[in-house]
Amino acid sequence: DDSAVSALAALSAAAGNARIIFAPGCGIDTGDRQQLDEAERAAEQADVVILIVGESREMSGEAASRVDIRLPKCQRKLAKRIFKTGKPVVLVSISGRPLELSKEATRFPAMLHAFAPGMEGGNALADLIFGDAAPLAKLAMGFPRAVGQLPMTYREHPSGRPFDPGNPYTSRYLDCGNDALFPFGHGLTYGAVEIGTMTISPSSMPAGGQVSASVELANHGPAPVTETVQLYLRDPVASFSRPVKELRGYQRVTLAAGESRTISFEITDAELRPNSQAAVEPGEFVVMIGTSSGKLRESRFWRI
Repeated sequence: DDSAVSALAALSAAAGNARIIFAPGCGIDTGDRQQLDEAERAAEQADVVILIVGESREMSGEAASRVDIRLPKCQRKLAKRIFKTGKPVVLVSISGRPLELSKEATRFPAMLHAFAPGMEGGNALADLIFGDAAPLAKLAMGFPRAVGQLPMTYREHPSGRPFDPGNPYTSRYLDCGNDALFPFGHGLTYGAVEIGTMTISPSSMPAGGQVSASVELANHGPAPVTETVQLYLRDPVASFSRPVKELRGYQRVTLAAGESRTISFEITDAELRPNSQAAVEPGEFVVMIGTSSGKLRESRFWRI
């Protein structure tokens, strides 16, 4: 669409007097050695490289998609050539679905996944890359380390042999970690919020009651930072198997430089029951609070 703002146009406008060196590198799934050579020469002249890769809209969508969730081969070659230049690289990936980006994650310290960013996507990317806006989004689905992990969900049901790094006879992959490369709820920003110890009060909850789960947040950085703090719950023993964790709440919090603040999540029977019609079974519940489904503080209370 001619009215869409391209990343090149937006970055060129945002760069001001800085010089932009552009090389296509390759197409979505086609390319030749000459294009790769030109891209490598351009990268060698640059102070910082912004490498944009990904899928076209035809590669995933309603009722049709590629079986391979890695970057197309020509783009993987391009990424390898750019990495070998030794230049600092911001990798921007675009697609309508999660991709397997394990190799790219080991090579490039700065990665931004834009999904399908829309007509103004170029301007949005420029704002984030140049620091005029901070990335605040969280993943609504995890990114796998390898396609063999699929299907994959943070809400998986418990195994009879849950993973234990010290026990070789538990459920595991031999050539890959069990966890997601980027888990559900993951999303970094400029700066970081430290989450302190969790407290739960009271330690037990009667029918129709509530408990409060609280954590202290701290921003030790020199600038304000915004974080989405997430609440997950688990019922370890129930009449039917419940997931190892389920998202039950979240709060977006902005802390000034050097600020600390305590936030609380109120937990009632509505958060504990598996669905709106089910009864809440008594027993121990696990409470987890953190910045993603893979980075959580944990505590427990009893439902009487």
